[in-house]
Amino acid sequence: MGILLQPTELKTNQSYKGLIYGQPGVGKTTLALSSSNPVCIDFDKGMKRVEPQFQVPSLQVDKYEQVLELLNSKELNSFDTLVIDTLGKLVDRISDYVMANNFKAKAGASLSRQGWGEVKGVFNNLLRSLESKNKSIIFVAHESEEKDKDNVVKRPDCSGSARKDIVKELDFMGYVKMRGNSRTISFAPSEEYYAKNSLGLNSFIEIPNTKNGNNFIAKQIEGQIAVKAKERSEMRKGYEELKSLIDSNILDLQNVDDVNTYYKNMGDKTHIWDSAIYEKLQLSERVKKLNICFNKEKKLFEENQAEKE
Repeated sequence: MGILLQPTELKTNQSYKGLIYGQPGVGKTTLALSSSNPVCIDFDKGMKRVEPQFQVPSLQVDKYEQVLELLNSKELNSFDTLVIDTLGKLVDRISDYVMANNFKAKAGASLSRQGWGEVKGVFNNLLRSLESKNKSIIFVAHESEEKDKDNVVKRPDCSGSARKDIVKELDFMGYVKMRGNSRTISFAPSEEYYAKNSLGLNSFIEIPNTKNGNNFIAKQIEGQIAVKAKERSEMRKGYEELKSLIDSNILDLQNVDDVNTYYKNMGDKTHIWDSAIYEKLQLSERVKKLNICFNKEKKLFEENQAEKE
């Protein structure tokens, strides 16, 4: 067994990292809790505002040390999704933790430049720790506004570089807002708000009410992730099978007539990804071994006379 994995041997991971943000009161926490089997690390202490039937087990965070204790326990093992509510309060509690444990991190009552660097390190360590749990992660954030030339753009509310650091890690970032009496979530960036969509989700979805249960993310987003994962797996399998067929057919070429017949029919097959390039490279290697060259004027292969002489 080799060290390298072939594409068909790669395991399709259906866990994900997402961020939901928007104005206060649009139901972001309840929406995040519509994921599969969630647990909430509640920095905002907002679980009490969620309708009782949709509440889930939660850690009510007063200080960051509680989070470290939870991560080192086995209490998260039975859950599938970790909801972090909110991203801004998470960074605030990390900042408190850093200042309490390193006097050099302080500049008066706030963080020094060194302190912000340490906050970034603690934050990134948290991301790695959460990922090691092999569970899906949803961050909840309030919105803030920033000026972008002549436009005012909505973005997740978060201090320091944490927002930029986390966006790079996300599979999706959705902006939640009210449109009339309907709640919507948008995954396509616009002049109005930041968003991200690396999972092929629909760019704009109307969020149904919860009269039939709170399962929007589990059905709409996780369902679409599963479909996309299956499509990628089937495409990858087809790609490897096509490459294997190309290898076999090209290996069967024994003379210039075989090569010209094959070359004439190369355009008949449906290619997947870069299989057309792969086929040309394999054919090029085969004709070299057969001492055959391509005549550009005649647009066909012929025996290499120079080599014979």
